[in-house]
Amino acid sequence: MISQVTAAPAFPIFATISLLLGQLANKAFVWAYDRGAIESGHYLLLLSGQLGHTNVAHLALNLSALWLLWLGFGHALKTRYWLLTCFISMLSVGLGLYVLNPEVERYLGFSGALHGLFVAGALAEIRRNPTLSIAILIAIAIKLIAEMRGNDMTETAALIEAPVIHFAHLYGALAGVAAWGILAVGSLFQGRAPLS
Repeated sequence: MISQVTAAPAFPIFATISLLLGQLANKAFVWAYDRGAIESGHYLLLLSGQLGHTNVAHLALNLSALWLLWLGFGHALKTRYWLLTCFISMLSVGLGLYVLNPEVERYLGFSGALHGLFVAGALAEIRRNPTLSIAILIAIAIKLIAEMRGNDMTETAALIEAPVIHFAHLYGALAGVAAWGILAVGSLFQGRAPLS
């Protein structure tokens, strides 16, 4: 069952505008994750590259996933928690690629952060909608395992005109777990039900 979205869609609207502006600003790939530029002190590129995409098809895939996320889990977190989870996911993807994947010279796209958002949303919603939440978590786990085992993504790579960076998805998903944990513990310390 798809959850009923009761909250105003402030987060996906903000994210959509950010991704569209990121795409316009990134026409020359100036804001792309670029290892050499980051090593020269341009640390903003750890985040900004995730707002741009290699082409319109790549942007459309990620925008579609963003709105599907909102359809399924939009009410699971407050807007400020979605924003925090997005930031944690984006920062984790950027830092993860920089520290653990020196072979990745350039990166564009929001899919790593989306993995984190889906995981955090599913975990936040697991008590209210266990069927959907568990199905999403299992699907993401299977997808990540397949990607790490070398699943052929040639169709996707051809569509986005770039290789798929599987590790970005893994780092995003792990960041989603961490973000959910931070939010749940923070809610408990404030004397509220988790994530209410």
